[in-house]
Amino acid sequence: MTTYSIPAMSCGHCKATVEKTVLGLDPAATLSFDMPARTVAIVSGRDDALMRAALKDAGHEVLGIDLEDEVPHDVSSVLKED
Repeated sequence: MTTYSIPAMSCGHCKATVEKTVLGLDPAATLSFDMPARTVAIVSGRDDALMRAALKDAGHEVLGIDLEDEVPHDVSSVLKED
């Protein structure tokens, strides 16, 4: 998951534009918006540079990103003691 900071994303129309742009690149992507923080968390198999360029072309320049590693859902295998 990558969280993008998009300061210009301030309304429902902006949200719809971001959603349309991302899903146009990757129809299987999932998005989670935090409108007060003006961020969107995206899970996608597409390249980050391509995603940022597409968002910029749509009028929403990304000013920051946060790359998050996926955590295994079943941590018992990771924490298993010998």
